[in-house]
Amino acid sequence: MDIEFEKLWRISRELHLSLDLDDSLCRILTALTAGEGLAFNYAILMEKKEERLKPRLKIGPETKDEAFKIWAEMSKVSSGLEELLDSCQTRRATAKIETDDFIYLSEIPEHLLSDGSIKIDEPASLPSSLQRFINYFPSVIVPLKSESGLLGLIIADNRYTHNPITEKDLKTLDLYAAIASNVIERSILFENVKNKQTELENALKELKESQMSLMRLEKFATIGEIASTFAHELRTPIAIIGGYSEKLLKKFELPQDIKNYIQIISKTSKRVELIIQNLSDYIRSPVPDYKEFELNKFLDNIVSFIDIELEKKKIQLKKDYKEEINIIADSSLLEHAFLNVLRNSIDAIENNGEIIIKSYRENGLAVVEIKDNGSGIPEEIMKNLFIPFHTLKTDGLGLGLAITKKIIILHNGKIDVESKEGEGTIVRIKIPLRREENGKKNSLS
Repeated sequence: MDIEFEKLWRISRELHLSLDLDDSLCRILTALTAGEGLAFNYAILMEKKEERLKPRLKIGPETKDEAFKIWAEMSKVSSGLEELLDSCQTRRATAKIETDDFIYLSEIPEHLLSDGSIKIDEPASLPSSLQRFINYFPSVIVPLKSESGLLGLIIADNRYTHNPITEKDLKTLDLYAAIASNVIERSILFENVKNKQTELENALKELKESQMSLMRLEKFATIGEIASTFAHELRTPIAIIGGYSEKLLKKFELPQDIKNYIQIISKTSKRVELIIQNLSDYIRSPVPDYKEFELNKFLDNIVSFIDIELEKKKIQLKKDYKEEINIIADSSLLEHAFLNVLRNSIDAIENNGEIIIKSYRENGLAVVEIKDNGSGIPEEIMKNLFIPFHTLKTDGLGLGLAITKKIIILHNGKIDVESKEGEGTIVRIKIPLRREENGKKNSLS
C-alpha cells in the first residue's frame, strides 16, 4: 500500500472540512477504506465512553460478493475521494452501529492502546473480550489519542483483497491516527461549545421569563393590595344595602313598580357581594387543610350541588370511575375548584348536552377529567385562559379558572385544558395522592 505524503495531506484537508462529529467519524472510516484513500477493505471505529470502548461506526462490505459488486459499480463512476467523503452526509446513518455491547478498558492490554498501530496475526494474541469484534486476521488495531487521553480505536483489515499489512502501512496508519484524532477532538470540542451555547440560550430564556414573571408578580401584588382594601371597604356597605332591600320587601306592602326597583337593588347587591367574594378568594393564599378522603365520593357530592342546573338545561352527566382513590388534600378548596370547572361546562352547553367525569390513578397522581360537548373555547381565549379578568361571559369577572389554577398549584398539582371551538372541552386536573408529595417540587411544577 504505497501512499504518498501528498495524498495523506489531501485526506487531512478533506477530513477537516466537517465539524459535525458523526460526519467526521464517517469521513475518517471512509478515507481509510476508499480506494483513493488508504484502501483497507473493512473498518470499525470504537469510541471511548468513560471506562469503556463501544462500537459506533463500521464501513465495508459484509460479504465478498457484495465487496466486488460495490467496487465494480464504483469503477464505472468517476467520483473522487472528495465526492465520496461528502456522501457521508447521507451514508452515515447506515454506517452507525446500534448495539449495547462494549469492552471495559481494563480488559485490554496497555500496549494495544498506547504503542501505536499494531498488526494482529491471530486471535490468541488478543483478550477474549476483544476477539468478538475482530473476525478476520490479520487485522490492525489503531489507537486514537489526544493530549487528554484515549479517544477510541480503529480496527481494520483486508478480508477480501487479502493485501498484506506491512510495516510501512503501520507507520502510515500512525500518521493517519494523529490526523483522525485531531479531527475527532476538534469535532468534540465544537459539539461541547454548541451544547454550552444551547445551555446559555436556555438559561437566558429562563432568566427573561423569570424577570417577566417577577414583574407580573410585582404588578399583581400592587393590584392585590389595592383590590384587598377595596374589597374590605365595600363588603360592609354592600351587605347593608342588600340587607335593607330584603327587609323592605318582606316588611312593607309596596306598589309593584317600587317593588321591582328594590328587587333590582337586592339582586345587584348580591352580585356585587359575589364579585367581592371572588376577588377576595383570588387575592388570598389560604394554607390547605389536608385531610384524607375518597375522591369519587367527593366528586359525587360536588355533582349533587349542580343537579338543579343540570336538570334545567337537560344535561346528561356520566361518571367513569376506574377505582377507589384515596387522596390527602383540602376538600373545601378542591370543591371550589371543581365547581368552577363544572359550572363552566354547564355554561358552555346550550341544551341536551353531555358532561363526563372520569377519575383514575397515574404515576402517583389522582387524575380527574371533566369533558363536555359544549361550544368549546376560542383560540384567542385559550392563550389567556388562566389570566385573571379574561372572560367571554358578560356576567363574570374572569376569575373562576384563575382561582381554580391557584388552588391546584397550592396542592402541587397541575391543570390542563384541551378545547376545540364548536366541539367541546376537556379539563384535566392532577393532584398528588399523598400529602408528602405536596411538599416536594416535582415535574408538575
